Amino acid sequence: DIGVKAFEKIIYAMVLLCRRTMDKATSCPENCKRFHSAGSFETILKSVSTFCLLSEEDTSKAVSEYGAKWALWFIAVTASDNEDRQKSWAEAVPLLIKVLETHGKSAEVAEMGCRAARNISMEEENASALVSEGIAECINKLMKTHRGNGAVSESIAWALVNLSCSENIATILGAHGCCVIVADALVECLTSTTTAISSSSSSEGAEDKNGMETLMNART
Repeated sequence: DIGVKAFEKIIYAMVLLCRRTMDKATSCPENCKRFHSAGSFETILKSVSTFCLLSEEDTSKAVSEYGAKWALWFIAVTASDNEDRQKSWAEAVPLLIKVLETHGKSAEVAEMGCRAARNISMEEENASALVSEGIAECINKLMKTHRGNGAVSESIAWALVNLSCSENIATILGAHGCCVIVADALVECLTSTTTAISSSSSSEGAEDKNGMETLMNART
């Protein structure tokens, strides 16, 4: 589909114009400001609806997981550390949830979606809207789907930090299982780290033993 391919390349270019890598040091705040002033946010949302989600009228059309990933990253980058742009992304809330529901099996989409949720939820009204739209249930599903994926777990944790901006919202998140998934993630993190250390120690012990045997053989 020519339209989908063009959308993917355009949104990718827009992201790189705003930030070259994950590192904030590669951000270009002036370009974020220019896209905001040009009214590009509304166009992005329409494009995501058109190219990344199935419509009720046409369930056979091509949908872009790749474009969804970069659109979510564009939201995350442009909403970073800027209250005005965070407010401007209020209309993205229901769309963000739909994209995660549609493409959430992709670890990259899950990560970028949670990064976007993290940044726009710095605005408390957006955080409330995300909870109302079902972000807690969505996060729960993402954590189960991507169990053991450190990047996704980290982005989910950051999203929960900013979403828990008030006692009421934090209580709702907890009631929908977010306390449990975070606790489980911590256990898994500890287990995997302990296993890695144990494996490394065993390997070093085996190397020391082999080295000693070699030395003894050389002496005899």
